[in-house]
This record gives sequence, structure tokens and C-alpha cells, in this order.
Amino acid sequence: MAGGKPVVSTDLPEVGSFKDVVAIARDRAEFLVYIEMSLGNTRQEAVTQRVKVAKENPVESRAEVKINMLEALGRWSGVHMFLNSYLFGWRKLNIRKSDRVLEVGSGNRPYIRSDVLCDKYFGGQDERGGPILVDRPFVVCDVTALPFADNSFDYVICTHVAEHVDEPEKVFEELMRVSKRGYIETPNRYCENMAISGFPKSQNDVNSSR
Repeated sequence: MAGGKPVVSTDLPEVGSFKDVVAIARDRAEFLVYIEMSLGNTRQEAVTQRVKVAKENPVESRAEVKINMLEALGRWSGVHMFLNSYLFGWRKLNIRKSDRVLEVGSGNRPYIRSDVLCDKYFGGQDERGGPILVDRPFVVCDVTALPFADNSFDYVICTHVAEHVDEPEKVFEELMRVSKRGYIETPNRYCENMAISGFPKSQNDVNSSR
């Protein structure tokens, strides 16, 4: 529609408000008729009207409405952690649209904004909530020796990883080396003890950082 082209749709609730510029068919026969009619509708005033409606209803604004609805859902439902932390949490991390983002220790629920994922293990980790998710570029590596050149990324995310490493300072050095900015999060001993039985083997006393 943004290009002024005619649009034919089935009778969907979401399309009802665009009935002045969209041909809404109630059955198969009507759909075919509307397609034929639309192909011949090249009147300039119709084209102008479709472009105008598209500009008034950009994809970004519709997406924002849906995101706000999902965030509201996350505030009162049991899916709060997934929606607000992994799906939308990155929006609070000062990540720019143009940033190339690395996530270290991505596990089974990487942030949706991460462009490249890396983890050391594919399985056998008791603290994971499920198998590692590999749905984008993925690198198997050790956080203390990341296989990336200096400043390869604009932003790095590393949550609940440093407390599992014997020398957490090496983790921080590597994260700062490969990225210009970033976010590091670790649990404190109280929260870790409340969440799981026992501590990671290294039992590093790394204070919670947000």
C-alpha cells in the first residue's frame, strides 16, 4: 500500500479500519472479483489515498503498539522473565539500532537483539533451562579467550557467566577488549542461594552488577 498499489484482503478484524482503501472479500468468489477490479483501478486519486493511509499507519507505530501490549502482559503474567528480560530487556541497555551486538554465554534464552552468540558448552549444564539456542551466528569459545579482534563489536552482553569462572577479571578484560560498550550481570550470593541448590564450583564472590 505504501507504494500506492491496490490491496485485496480476506475479512480480517485488523483490516476493517482500512475498508476505504482495501478491498475486503468475504469469500473466494468475491476475492477473485476484487483482484480483477483492483488490477484495473489505476486512478491517481485512489493511488494518492492509499499512499496517504500507509504514511499515517507506519509499520513502526503498529509494531510499537504490539510491543507495548506484550510488555504489559509480561508485567502481570508468569512470562515476565522471558518477555521483559530476553525479548525487551535490551531496550533498557542503551543499545543503538546500528550497534553490532555480541552475547557471551547466551545459553537457551539469548536476547533477541544479539547479533552473534557464543557459549562454551552445548549441553550437560545443570543450571540451564533448556538446550542451547542456535538461531543466528554462533561461536563455541571460552569467555577468557574470545576469538574476536579488538573492538569487533559495538556492544557486548554477558549475564550470569563471570561467577562460573575461576578468574573473573579475565572475563572482564576480554569483554572490554572485543567491544566498545556493554552490559555485565552477575547474581549475588544471596540470590544465587535462593535460586539454585549450592553455588557454582568456583564460588567467586562477584557482586551483582546491573
